[in-house]
Amino acid sequence: MGGEGAVASAEEGGDDLEAEKSAVKVLFHLSDATGTMEFKQVATGSGCKKSLLDSNDVFILDTGAEVFAWIGKGASVNEKAKALSFAQDYLTKFSRPAYLPISRILEGGENAVFHTALN
Repeated sequence: MGGEGAVASAEEGGDDLEAEKSAVKVLFHLSDATGTMEFKQVATGSGCKKSLLDSNDVFILDTGAEVFAWIGKGASVNEKAKALSFAQDYLTKFSRPAYLPISRILEGGENAVFHTALN
């Protein structure tokens, strides 16, 4: 394992939690309200707020360590059906690691990690 040269110590490798904290959050909006499915970025970093979420649509939130597909109570059948595929496509199109977990979150059933990510 490893190849040539000395193996770096754990301290030199850095802290995983610090790497997660330094990752920039990104929030995307997924909606077919115009008749065409649209996927657009609406906020980054500290601009990612709960107040941006609209019950009639779907939002994809990348926290740096996890991706959430948040589904509003009034989201259309098509938006609900496409939420996870758009989250998966996001990983590829934005060169995010394929190992990032994707969680489907329904409005009203958000977990603590999701609430913490959105100020």
